[in-house]
Amino acid sequence: MRALEHSTGNAKVTPALRKAAIGRGHYVIGVLVGSVILAVQLYVSSWRLDLLIDSPALFLLTGLSSSIMKFLSGIGVMLTYASFCSFVFRRASDMMRNKRETATYVKALLSLPVIAIAGYGIVKLYASLILGESLNLVETLVSLYGVWSVVLMVYVIPALRSTVRRQGDQGILADMKSRLGRMRYSLWKEYQFRVKKDFGKVYAKEFERYHDRVEIIRGELSGLLLLPMCIVLAVFPPLAGLLFVLWLRILSFDRSPLSGGEKALLVVSSLTVLLISSVVFLSVGALPIMKLLGVAYGLGILGSILLLAYVIAKS
Repeated sequence: MRALEHSTGNAKVTPALRKAAIGRGHYVIGVLVGSVILAVQLYVSSWRLDLLIDSPALFLLTGLSSSIMKFLSGIGVMLTYASFCSFVFRRASDMMRNKRETATYVKALLSLPVIAIAGYGIVKLYASLILGESLNLVETLVSLYGVWSVVLMVYVIPALRSTVRRQGDQGILADMKSRLGRMRYSLWKEYQFRVKKDFGKVYAKEFERYHDRVEIIRGELSGLLLLPMCIVLAVFPPLAGLLFVLWLRILSFDRSPLSGGEKALLVVSSLTVLLISSVVFLSVGALPIMKLLGVAYGLGILGSILLLAYVIAKS
C-alpha cells in the first residue's frame, strides 16, 4: 500500500516542477489537446473509428507500451514469490525452533526456484531474440498476473483506500531513522538467533524486508510509469491528456495530496490500461510486434532477480 506514497516523494524532478501548481485549468488543457489529437486522427482515418483502431501507428504504440508493462510484470511475479517465502517461514517457525540446519535447508530450497527463474529469463531472451518465438498461453497468463498486480498495488488500491499522502524529501532525519531501524533489526536478529534460536521467525522477517524494499523501489518508479501508461491510452487521446497532466501532478506531489477527482482519474486510467494491455497480450499471435513482449518479459524477470539480489545484499 505504501508504493505510491514512496513514488511521489522520491521522484527526481527539477525544483521548478516541484513548485508548479497544477490545477483544473491544466486538466482542461489536457482534455482539449487530447480532443484535438483525436479529431486529427479521425480526420486522417476518414472519420471511421474502426480504421483508427486498426492503424499501424496505434498498434505500434500499444505494442511498445505493453512491452514496458511486460517488463514490470516480472517484478510483480518476484514480489509474489518473496511473500510466499515469508509465509512459509512464518507457518514453519515453530518447527524450525532450535533447528538452524533445518531452517538453512528450507531457505536454500526456496532459493532454488529463484535460480531456475533466472535461467528461464535467459532462455526466454534467447528464444525471443534469436529464435523469434513469442510467449505461450501460460507465459501470457503469468505476465498478465504480474502486470495486474503491479498496477493494482501501485495505483488502484492506494487510491481507493486513500493511502496516497504527502511525503517530503529524504534528509538527515530520514537517514538517521533508517540507520536506527537497521540497528534495531540487527539486535533483534541476534537475539532471535542466539537466545531464542527461532530461525524460522528470523528468515520470515528477512523475506518480509526483501519484499518491502522491492516494494519501495517499485513505488519510487511509479511516478515515471504513468508516462508509458499515457502511451497505452493513445487510443483515447483525451484520457491520455488527463493522465499526462496527472503524471506531472504526481511528480510535483510534495505540496498537497491528490483530490478525489484525481484519485478517480488514476483508478479509471489504470483499469483502462489493464484492459487494453490484457487484450494486446491475449492477441499476441496476431501481432508480429508482440514478439518484443518475450524480450521485455525476459528482461523483466532478470531485472527482478537482480533487484531481489540487491535488496538482499543491502538488508
